[in-house]
Amino acid sequence: MKDILFMFCLIGASLYGFSYVLHGFSASYLLRNYTYMVAWGIGIIEFLDMFFFSIYQFGKAIYRVF
Repeated sequence: MKDILFMFCLIGASLYGFSYVLHGFSASYLLRNYTYMVAWGIGIIEFLDMFFFSIYQFGKAIYRVF
């Protein structure tokens, strides 16, 4: 169970780091015409990483109860 929770935490952390990479790309000169699309991608990725982090926190709380 702890391994599964750690996997959720790892996925959330890697998605969070990837969203920071996309923030850097959105400010770059190469993607100036695609900023709207990159912003949507950042929003979706940040939603997913918060989703994985919330599963991790919820599972950690349940794991402490039992």
